[in-house]
Amino acid sequence: MTPEWQPISTAPEGEPHVRGMWVFTWKGDRRVPSYFCADAGYVNEDGIFVHMNGDDDHGWSADDYDVWAPLPTIPDRPEITA
Repeated sequence: MTPEWQPISTAPEGEPHVRGMWVFTWKGDRRVPSYFCADAGYVNEDGIFVHMNGDDDHGWSADDYDVWAPLPTIPDRPEITA
């Protein structure tokens, strides 16, 4: 099941989640969507969005994102077989 994207204004602070936004480019004089960027992380006590790998210097600020979604649940652990 894929979590639904929600407005960024409802994103949790301090809890891991995924933030997303459309990144735009220019084609002639038109601004068009280029790709969707989704990053997993959390907003720290300073209001900085920190990636799950601990990197907070990735080019986007917490306010750049438009939507958020909860992290997907982890699948059940597989059984160990001999």
